[in-house]
Amino acid sequence: GYQRRVHGVATALTSHVMFFAEGHDCWQGPDRTVRVALVCGNRGLTRVTEDGKCTYRMRLETPAVCTQEALNAVEEELRAAQKGPSRRHRR
Repeated sequence: GYQRRVHGVATALTSHVMFFAEGHDCWQGPDRTVRVALVCGNRGLTRVTEDGKCTYRMRLETPAVCTQEALNAVEEELRAAQKGPSRRHRR
């Protein structure tokens, strides 16, 4: 695999963070590391940046870290979208 060891998962109020270290060797640099911020959503991987040589940050939207309140809001948005535009917006 890409990473040899997961160093930890930290939990904050609105997101979760995974830190992977001791990844594959980087050419003329340290072993690769990545910090993955898991946030409530459903778009998957939305951002990847390289903070320094062989040090990466990723943002991953997943419903797995959503609170029940956030999931209820998403379900309501989906129901509204399935109904289509409201009558007052139709021509």
